[in-house]
Amino acid sequence: MDIRNSLPDGNWQLTEQRTTLNEPEHYSAKLQAILAGLRKTSNAERNLNVFLLFAKLGDVLGHYLPFFTTLLFAGRISRVDKEKIILRVAWRVGCAYEWIHHTKLAQLLRIDVDEVSSLAVEHSESWSPRVAAYVRATDELLTSKTLTTEAWNDLRVHLSDEQIIEFCFLVGHYVMVAMTINASGIPVEPQYLQSH
Repeated sequence: MDIRNSLPDGNWQLTEQRTTLNEPEHYSAKLQAILAGLRKTSNAERNLNVFLLFAKLGDVLGHYLPFFTTLLFAGRISRVDKEKIILRVAWRVGCAYEWIHHTKLAQLLRIDVDEVSSLAVEHSESWSPRVAAYVRATDELLTSKTLTTEAWNDLRVHLSDEQIIEFCFLVGHYVMVAMTINASGIPVEPQYLQSH
């Protein structure tokens, strides 16, 4: 199936795969255990390509994962809000892999499919003030690497200062992941592809 059938309109970076994704047995026992844990957490029969890509970090992966998992699953911003922010990052950065996987996570969190689709357009009248603030701030961070006073104040209506800092970390983290995925060209697993 053509990956484009699983994506909304956008500036998707569909690079040819540039690096080999080695199976766990290629790695140390420590990394094999980490990959097994990620497979279990992901409820996947096989290792997701993104985690096989991360395994190339070697011992750094064991230090990175607590940050990554805490940022995604804990913190002060709700999981539902985080997925909306991540989807906006994925669309803006053109990361098909990130978009498709986080669309699935959004479905598990019962985020309405129309709301997910709305995060892949320049502007939508359907956005709540909260989502509009997230979108504006995400777009500003990606464009100018900072927030205007207006964007900060829009966020402050919905988030504490501590949450706004977490928001910036979340956006920055998923830009890092998206850029790495885009540059390496890892493919989306076939079971995640479907028409949108």
